[in-house]
Amino acid sequence: MRRGALIGSVSGLLTGPAMLIWLVVYSFVSPGEHLGSTAILGPLMGGVQSTILGALLGAAVGAVVHRVGAGLTSVQSCIAFGAILMGSIGILLAFWDYSANPDRFAAWPTMILGMDVAAPLLAGLLVGLLVAKLGKAS
Repeated sequence: MRRGALIGSVSGLLTGPAMLIWLVVYSFVSPGEHLGSTAILGPLMGGVQSTILGALLGAAVGAVVHRVGAGLTSVQSCIAFGAILMGSIGILLAFWDYSANPDRFAAWPTMILGMDVAAPLLAGLLVGLLVAKLGKAS
């Protein structure tokens, strides 16, 4: 259970910076697109939402995984847990983004999907790996 909460909360914390990096990279790759002055709020709000959801769902789902006897003991299980947990949160963020403003989603699908789905997914993969490797060392 503790590993699930750790993976979820740290992945959530890393999602905000990952979203910001994606936003900066996207703006350099597509310099002609005007994202708007409030584009910076995406990584801020996405990071907060991912941290809250990651910690809560990571603890709850981690407890269920532990209860059924699967456990988060191997490198593969920690990576898979982080990827599935944060990938699911990323899909939820993308759904919220789409339902809030379908026109904006249609205008910048690559930017929004990269920020909403790819950033949390990569954070989950990375933190799952780190928790598994550091857990073996201690």
